[in-house]
Amino acid sequence: MIYNSISYERTRRKGDDIITAKVDVSIEENDEPQNVMELAQAFIDSQLGFKADAVEERLQTLKRQCRDIEVEKRNLESSLDYAKAKWEKVKDFFAKYNVPIDDDVPF
Repeated sequence: MIYNSISYERTRRKGDDIITAKVDVSIEENDEPQNVMELAQAFIDSQLGFKADAVEERLQTLKRQCRDIEVEKRNLESSLDYAKAKWEKVKDFFAKYNVPIDDDVPF
């Protein structure tokens, strides 16, 4: 089938407002209709703010993940500090009773 033009229309409700955007695109001889349609959709979506919402949502998700990772990092650092302190106590205890120990602990 040969397409001469494509129309794309989309409506968005934002609060009490209803916003509609439409674009009519002519397809040139060497254009792929699917590519033209995708460009028309992207244009209308950007005009209505759909892409901005998706980007903002992704940004918030990444910020939450970053906070979660920072909390996990602090917890791991705290656990490592606790393990180091315990190891020092163990070394002191063994030294007190002249028990040889292997110093190949990786911290």
